[in-house]
Amino acid sequence: MKRCDHQIKQFASSSHFATLASRLINAFRDAGEPRPHHNPHLMPLTATQEHSWRQAQVAQRLLQPVMGLAEEEIKEGSTHQGAPVARRYHPLVECYRQHMSPLAPLELAYLAPEVMFDQPGFDAFYAAVGSAFDAFKQEISTPTFKKRLEAHRRRLYNAERSVTHYVARLVEAYRGVCVIYLDLGHTASRPAPDLTADRQHFTQFLQKATMRTFASELVGYVWKLQRTPQRGYHRHCFFFFRPELGSQATALRDQLCALWIDDITQGGGEVFQLHQPGLDFPNQLLCRDSPIIHHQEDDTHQRLTVMLELLFQIDNVMYLDLPKGYRGMGRGQLPNPT
Repeated sequence: MKRCDHQIKQFASSSHFATLASRLINAFRDAGEPRPHHNPHLMPLTATQEHSWRQAQVAQRLLQPVMGLAEEEIKEGSTHQGAPVARRYHPLVECYRQHMSPLAPLELAYLAPEVMFDQPGFDAFYAAVGSAFDAFKQEISTPTFKKRLEAHRRRLYNAERSVTHYVARLVEAYRGVCVIYLDLGHTASRPAPDLTADRQHFTQFLQKATMRTFASELVGYVWKLQRTPQRGYHRHCFFFFRPELGSQATALRDQLCALWIDDITQGGGEVFQLHQPGLDFPNQLLCRDSPIIHHQEDDTHQRLTVMLELLFQIDNVMYLDLPKGYRGMGRGQLPNPT
């Protein structure tokens, strides 16, 4: 999905279809000669045939992200138990899909370029792709769309700022915090809980953790809801304990895991680790003997900030369209230490 998102945002930077098509055709030509192996008698291609073949490559490239997103949604639907999951995308992506998706079901859209270019109706199909793209470009230049895009950016900015400000206040108020990260979900060996059941489990978990099990030790928390086909609903959670408990981090983490797995979910819960291939994702702070943030310039604080930023960057690609009354993220109260 990230690749599709990236492609669409790249396309949006072009002024109109003719400019984008010309740029892509030049790039395709630089990449090598056409080889329409399905029809050997066409070799060598005439200049007109070669140009049509390049146009077919352009049409395929512009429809790739739309068809890729549709395939991902079908794949997710086939692995999901219960009601389908509603997702929202970046405004540019949603607008692009709105204009280009009507072309995706057409038979020509499923043909490889070397087959597509000499099929009956190709010229009309290619013109339809160009018209749909230009309509997309026209819409994203309107004041209405620009307001929608700005609202999306402001929502992400405010959410991230709220969390980073909250963590900074905790560090300042308690002169440091001990950080424990957990990704709380449900085991795949049982039927996946729906959103309501998942929220009920997590609400019970927070109530017991903050009011009973760790009432005097836990000073704050941040959580963010996500869902994947493999893991269902799960929450990235950061728990902040008093800094003097750093030497007990392993025991505290084990207690949190036991509370989620054994108590709240009655054996149906699971705790995942967070992995981000290609990045030095700061899981080290979870493995250190003393995962303490002493101040905002501390290295552990910087790594925690990276983790939080990456979680919010996901929302710039795709996020859950939750029913009214459901939240996708949350945090504890601002600190008021005694």
